[in-house]
Amino acid sequence: MKPTRVLRVPSLSAFVQEIPPVNGKPAVVRLNAVESFVPNGKTAMPRKTIGLSLQGVNDQGELVWLYEGHVIIWMPDGPGFTDDRSIYAGLPVLREIVRAHLLGLGYDVREGDYALPEEVQPLSARFECAKWVKAADQRWQPERVCGS
Repeated sequence: MKPTRVLRVPSLSAFVQEIPPVNGKPAVVRLNAVESFVPNGKTAMPRKTIGLSLQGVNDQGELVWLYEGHVIIWMPDGPGFTDDRSIYAGLPVLREIVRAHLLGLGYDVREGDYALPEEVQPLSARFECAKWVKAADQRWQPERVCGS
């Protein structure tokens, strides 16, 4: 079996360049909210990496991957601090903003993602169709960027 090449892109515009809708036919992409515990290191506070993953396969058969991630403190009852709780609660909102943007561009947006070897790590990227804004002291929320 031929190994899959993974192209990690730093932005949504780079993703769209790699996987454009072709001849009016929507390209299939996978959008998935993900979370996992960060292995214990030098800190006593448990942490989770949460993020939004967008994947698709380009014409060259490469898996194109865009990932926006955040590290939050995780306590036994959930996110640890106010900013952690707001980012955790905002991830589904970010997912819906990105999904609506992709649908507007003509993509066929599906759930899930492609499994990757553990050694393939994402780039730290952002979805330009949304931005995180400070809603209050230690509270963040994603908002749609005008024109997207």
